[in-house]
Amino acid sequence: MGELTFTEVSVAGAPAVSFCVDPSAGDPVAAWFLTHGWIDEPVQRAFLSLLEPGMRVLDLGCHLGTFSLPASALGASVLAVDATRMHVELLTAAAERNGFGQLWAVTRAISDSTEPVAFVERSIHGHVGLPDEGYAAEELVYVDPATVDSLLAERGWDGVDLVKMDIEGMETVGLRGMRNLFASPARPPIVFECNASTLPRSGSSICQLREAIADLGYELLLIDHLRPGTLVEFEPLDVQPECVCDYVALPTGGRRPPRLTSEWAIEPRFSLEQLTTRLLDTAAGHGGGYRAYAAGVLAHGPEWLRECTPATALRTLRSDREHVVRDAIEAGATSSALREHANATEPRAAGRPPDVALWARDLGVRRRLEGLERAPSDGDDGAGQALLEGASLHVRSGQLVGLVSDSDESASALLAVLAGQQPPSSGMLERSAGALLLSKLGAGFEPNLTVSDNISLYAAFLGYDVGDAERRAEHMAGIAGLESELDLPLGELDAGALAGLALSVALELTAPRLLLVDLLPPLAHPPLVDWLLARSWQLRQAGGCIVQVVAEERELWGPAAGVLWLAGGRIALQGHGASVFEARRRALLGLPVHGLELGLV
Repeated sequence: MGELTFTEVSVAGAPAVSFCVDPSAGDPVAAWFLTHGWIDEPVQRAFLSLLEPGMRVLDLGCHLGTFSLPASALGASVLAVDATRMHVELLTAAAERNGFGQLWAVTRAISDSTEPVAFVERSIHGHVGLPDEGYAAEELVYVDPATVDSLLAERGWDGVDLVKMDIEGMETVGLRGMRNLFASPARPPIVFECNASTLPRSGSSICQLREAIADLGYELLLIDHLRPGTLVEFEPLDVQPECVCDYVALPTGGRRPPRLTSEWAIEPRFSLEQLTTRLLDTAAGHGGGYRAYAAGVLAHGPEWLRECTPATALRTLRSDREHVVRDAIEAGATSSALREHANATEPRAAGRPPDVALWARDLGVRRRLEGLERAPSDGDDGAGQALLEGASLHVRSGQLVGLVSDSDESASALLAVLAGQQPPSSGMLERSAGALLLSKLGAGFEPNLTVSDNISLYAAFLGYDVGDAERRAEHMAGIAGLESELDLPLGELDAGALAGLALSVALELTAPRLLLVDLLPPLAHPPLVDWLLARSWQLRQAGGCIVQVVAEERELWGPAAGVLWLAGGRIALQGHGASVFEARRRALLGLPVHGLELGLV
């Protein structure tokens, strides 16, 4: 262990307490504590909503004490357990620094056996080392086992009032060691992690864990990490939208805790569309293991789910750059998703989910007839060439979605439809807010006027107060690197400088809820690119979302929640950005993509 450091941290708005960390340990949570001084995650908020002074709290998988320390500060007595000795030592030191004499931390591995447990210490990802995983002897430490009942007996507790479980897949084992605790009618609320990747390591699964808790007399509420402050009613066999979810388990038949019901919105089960979009988001995520979970569920889950899964999303998963994702698709009859969710009931259909800002289904766009304002109908002979067919996508608040296209015209047509500037020839489109389309960035500019005059003109074009724009003109020109060119005729600027000016004015003066950005010319001013990255992050943090057309992955204004590839006027692939771009490059070279002949170009 390196030199220890104490740092003040507020957890989920609770009074700040001293945490003890080892900066040399490479713990990402410790690094966050040292640079931020706060942490606020929905699961922590839910836990604290259940806490009352004087409670006895059991924290299984305590790590640095993110739950134990604020609980102690709020007047609870806490028994904290972790299999990593360093975590227990750090938490013990923090308890002493805070003067929490009612917090006890012990080093144990939760088990249903009396044999020492082989454990792999990997900070927050520490886990039991299984015999067939091939760990070297020096990678394993052997930890004394314990059941919850034995730990409570050691402490002299005859029960607890609140339980938190996050023990890397050993949660079902932990429940088996609580027989004495559950022998009485008392049912303490349980906050627990349900991890589809780690539970199978102990011979369990997400459905088995949830069934075991429900069978003990609990109702399940999923803690919605995408919508802080929201809990969702859940059935044990329901399809879990993400690989890892946190739940609150409350005793059935009783009154829900008043603080929980006053501080949280409790919603009914996910609708079909909510569940599908969440799984598709998981399938486009950055973690290969998480994508593998979504791949297995979407490809081999209940029939009603497979029927509403876009073929393009499954094709993208089949061509994923990581073999664990491709293997999940190819699992077929051996898929755990097929076994687990065979009896999952179909949720109700309810249309666009409330947290989805843009919802498009089977959009089609046809080229406008020459000389006419209207787009051709299906009956127009010959002229109705399709620019886009069957495009389905969704964009959630806060997301950036990338779009790469083999046809600039198709990409622009899609953006025009999404912005409401052109009606689709077919399909359905719903938006929760108005859109700002940055497409033909010269529109609204006058080349014979100066840069300064054009800033005022463009502000008026955007519907912004011209007087305010004039006062801020020098600042906006500076963002684009044109502060010394205010009196220069706009026509003397190249395409990149013109685009930079339009972007700086549009995004400095407006805060669109839906920003649609067409393919941009190269931006030669590096500070402008940095500003765009920061500004796009601000827009997304405020609940806005962005669809950006790019030629290469590096042009995206930040990590994308997914990428769509348009080829031949249709979506060829959609999902994980790096996999889509890799598949596109290989397809353009005529090469197979992980054994698949895409045949898309």
